[in-house]
Amino acid sequence: MFVIRLNLVFIATVFCCAQTFAPVAFAQTSLERMRQINPNIRDPIAIDENLIAANGIRKLAGKYVSIYTDVRNRPDIEELPRVFDEAVPQWCEYFGVELNRVQGWHVRAMIMADDQRFRAAKLFEGLPKFEAGLQQGHEMWVYLQPGKYYTRHLLLHEGTHAFMRWFLGGLGAPWYTEGMAEMIGVHSWNNDQLKINFRLTDRRQAEYWGRIKLIHDDRTKKQSLSIDDILAIPTSAFREVRYYAWSWAACEFFSAHPTTKTIFARLQENASQNHAEFNRWFEKQIRPVKAQLNRDWELYIDEIDFGFEIARAAIREIKTKSNNQFELDTKSGWQTTPFRVAPGDSIQIACEGRFIVANKNDSPWPCESNGISIEYYRGRPLGQLLIGTINANNIDGLIEPVSLPSDGNITIDKEGLLCFRINESPAKLNDNSGKLEIHVNKTSN
Repeated sequence: MFVIRLNLVFIATVFCCAQTFAPVAFAQTSLERMRQINPNIRDPIAIDENLIAANGIRKLAGKYVSIYTDVRNRPDIEELPRVFDEAVPQWCEYFGVELNRVQGWHVRAMIMADDQRFRAAKLFEGLPKFEAGLQQGHEMWVYLQPGKYYTRHLLLHEGTHAFMRWFLGGLGAPWYTEGMAEMIGVHSWNNDQLKINFRLTDRRQAEYWGRIKLIHDDRTKKQSLSIDDILAIPTSAFREVRYYAWSWAACEFFSAHPTTKTIFARLQENASQNHAEFNRWFEKQIRPVKAQLNRDWELYIDEIDFGFEIARAAIREIKTKSNNQFELDTKSGWQTTPFRVAPGDSIQIACEGRFIVANKNDSPWPCESNGISIEYYRGRPLGQLLIGTINANNIDGLIEPVSLPSDGNITIDKEGLLCFRINESPAKLNDNSGKLEIHVNKTSN
């Protein structure tokens, strides 16, 4: 009888193991090729094929992976070698590794319903305690998870660790180590076609993954992490799954934000550095744009959702037509004007134009600045014009945005630059079209 482990709390990543094993399970030519690829990684563990068979474990062979599992009669497990093999050229493309470098690379993965079988088969010796997944050297261990997606995700997560260790020479700082494995492990698998580093648009695409929910929960409990908090996460913190969620969110953010996309892509060049050097290089690169990143990060985690488009939601300058006339792009998030306001200022805002705020089943929803009450977002009509102020010294995103009142008159209570956006989730801006003309006049000081 299989005992299925449902604890999703910890995906362990361990950097060394004191015990060594004889490489009897690899053909000598294969082992020599693996040593050529990376001579710094210890030899594989010994596997006794007769012993594993006696304990109900079977081998599923792929080009780049051999999977040992005690799970039977599960098509989603049978296809895992194909999933892994499909991932390898995509890892190569993402990390800039030539495909000929991976020729002869072959690792093993243990997919376990009952770890006692693997202990009896001598496949669990000398390992540290872990709850969901572990990668060391030539091997990976993954506990069977509920649903089909999450076991596959864990295999790709640990496989990303393995690929980075073998071909980049290291994993970088802890937040990058786990954030990259989470980000790249997010995937789509349909009709034997794999897409890693996949942009999820619906939680049903990633059953039991739950990272976005964990961030929402932390926000509710006022336990959000800042960028600085994330960069300082120690390896030991990953006993709590919430840190995987925050590290994933950070990698998603840096990889897509217009000011860090190129910098983040270069981080893999520093993967072999120690944690302090790795972070020091990154912090130096982002220092000139840190204030903007902090503001955009707060906005991102405040509205994070499936389908969130980071580049589209990043704060940007509005199109200025005159000193007090602006053209709002309804497909983007917050847009700053050069119009400076101070506490006590009274301003009058007038809008012209119609735009499309959604396109449901090929039926466009026309909208004006007061929004449409057929659907609400965060308690306000969809598409309604929102007004905020932003201060260069403030890291908390936009300050108390307000809805456009019916008479257009607003009294300012915070100093800064006037900003606008329409009221809609940043995950759903891509089907909008059209512009909104905004006229601003200061009526008193």
